[in-house]
Amino acid sequence: MSESLFSLANEFMGVRGYFEEGTSGPSRIGSFFNGVFEEEEPVYLVRYPGISYTDRFMVNAVDWLHTRIRLDGETLDCANGRISGFRRELDFRSGVLTRELVWTTAGGKRLKIVFRRLLGMKRPNRAAQRIALEPLNFSGTIELEFGLDFSVLHYTRGRNYWSCGEPLFTERAAALAGRTRRSGKNVFSAFRLVAPDAEDVRRVSRDRYAGIRVRLPLASGRQTTCDREVFHRVEKNPDVSLEAAAARGMEAFAAEPVVSFDELERENREFWDDVWNRYDVEIDGDADNQQGIRYCIFQLIQTYRGLDPAHNIGAKGLTGEVYGGHAFWETETYCLPFYLLTNPEAARSLLMFRYRTLPEAKRKAASVGCRGAFYPVATIDGTESCGLWQHANLQLQVSSGVAYAIRHYAGVTGDVEFLHREGMEMLIEICRFFASRGQWGQRSGKFGFYGVMGPDEFKMMVNHNYYLNFTAKKCLEYTLATAEEMRRSFPEAWNDLVRRTGLNDAELADWANMAANMRLARGDDGLLLEQHEGFFDLPHLDVRSIPRDEFPLYHHWPYDKIFRYDMIKQPDVLMLMFLYSHCFSEEEKAGELRVLRAEMRARVLAVAGDSLDFGGRTGRRGAGVPIFRIRHEARSGRLQPECGPGAASDVDGGGVAEHRLRVRRHAFGRRAAFVPADVARALERIPFSDRLSRGAARSRRHEAGSDASRARTRPCGRVALRPAV
Repeated sequence: MSESLFSLANEFMGVRGYFEEGTSGPSRIGSFFNGVFEEEEPVYLVRYPGISYTDRFMVNAVDWLHTRIRLDGETLDCANGRISGFRRELDFRSGVLTRELVWTTAGGKRLKIVFRRLLGMKRPNRAAQRIALEPLNFSGTIELEFGLDFSVLHYTRGRNYWSCGEPLFTERAAALAGRTRRSGKNVFSAFRLVAPDAEDVRRVSRDRYAGIRVRLPLASGRQTTCDREVFHRVEKNPDVSLEAAAARGMEAFAAEPVVSFDELERENREFWDDVWNRYDVEIDGDADNQQGIRYCIFQLIQTYRGLDPAHNIGAKGLTGEVYGGHAFWETETYCLPFYLLTNPEAARSLLMFRYRTLPEAKRKAASVGCRGAFYPVATIDGTESCGLWQHANLQLQVSSGVAYAIRHYAGVTGDVEFLHREGMEMLIEICRFFASRGQWGQRSGKFGFYGVMGPDEFKMMVNHNYYLNFTAKKCLEYTLATAEEMRRSFPEAWNDLVRRTGLNDAELADWANMAANMRLARGDDGLLLEQHEGFFDLPHLDVRSIPRDEFPLYHHWPYDKIFRYDMIKQPDVLMLMFLYSHCFSEEEKAGELRVLRAEMRARVLAVAGDSLDFGGRTGRRGAGVPIFRIRHEARSGRLQPECGPGAASDVDGGGVAEHRLRVRRHAFGRRAAFVPADVARALERIPFSDRLSRGAARSRRHEAGSDASRARTRPCGRVALRPAV
């Protein structure tokens, strides 16, 4: 778990918090570059039209932290060696990961070692490592090896996907270029070793590896330091050969200014100071949730800030292989609101990713016999990478999530130019898809969607999922309202839109009819929303009756058994009320909570797996579950921040991955449903305007004064674990 918890990223790249010196214990070495993927073709016994036959995933890349430390013929291994004084710390104020320990060799020599690493936030292609060595009871010589290793396995697939050229060396510098075998993505990695006291400097090369080995004289009680200054360059164009990528990389490396560890750390502190001054959210009297929300902000900024319009937010960020670095519908519904309040340009960039991949969404719609744009369930480049047809073909809420995001972005920023061009073009194609995928009931005369899967994911081939029908209705209505406004107030933009999209009045009339007659099922009391047609008549299963060793259910139950009951995997109706809180009365919300409260408590008790609980529980208003929790699955090596209702209702290890911050124009200051009072007060302190012209959400700032006041304004900034070793 700790390797995920202590991951670093800067949107360009990410690296897990593994021990760079290697270990014989459990470990998942992971180094990733955003948008660098490999592809494979899924194996199907039978093929059907409309199913995705290409799987693209973020590939585990070069281990640029590879280090080996040897003293008197013994190699440092924290899993088997005599280790004391172990401490590890991630500083939110600099993005520096520090680990220190005392190693006692078989011969009784005691050596204090401090490892530090960071990724450049202002220079995303730069990184640095520092190792400080201090003998406590001896003087002598130690051997260190620093390497670039492209031979690391992609653990979840049990393979390595890289081909490499010849290692390149200059004085105390090493470089190596690698190329993915099928997708043709090139990564060039190089480092410069700064070790003034080093002796006997040697070059080390082997298949997919380039390194430098040195010997360092050590004096008792004196600290000796080695720095590694790292440079990366990525070529995503498959037409660029490995040899050309290596040559271009070496040229760029030679031309880049030397940036020391100290300079990179100073720049990082400036960057994070600005982040906390602008984005910090304070929660009074709740240190656990305060730490939790700051950790979430730290991870969001690490993962994405709009550096490259080709990037999106992977479900697990850059912390591991699970979910393949794919973006899901959570980007628009959960993550984008945070950027709307802090960095509207980054929010726009996320939407532009969807606009640039609109052609792929249109091709997917055509593949399932529909018009318009059917956005993929899982994607890294706009193509569908989910090989499970029941998800890829039946989950339509990604497209309604894109529409939801467009509406919120336009409402918050007032970016009319985007709305009238890229925004409306996407909305029109999404409406065309909904109009061609939806159908009319022959008895009810109502419009809706048949044979779908909602956000819950534990119900397959159902009819009239409430979440989907409602969000599709909202998409149609918003598109119609925007079209009418453009026709009336922006005739030039309207005419251009009609010319580009071929939109006509007959389509608009059809959409209005569909929206007005959308099937939205409710219970007998007229208050409870029925998750889908027939949901209230499903067999009931008390989740507490399921033996804990049967979790996760996907691995232990026959597949069809999962879909037979009224239990839910993820929030569906509840999520709809969260996203569209203003569309539902307090009575309707209270009714849903009364029904769900006991079930949610049961499901929390049933969740299996290790958790690091930051505390903070919603028992004051609901289910009594953590608002901020980090769930880890040892098998997958993934890190999953959780909060709110998603943490409660997930019984199978899928769940809601990002901290959610709801944005509602004109009513942001009111307490959101399902949000505890202390969190609501924290959110109310964020000044909110309809335009957010400066792209910053500033929390309450205290005047300089007492120590207590200064303590409240200073970010907690550090999360530390001291595991037994």
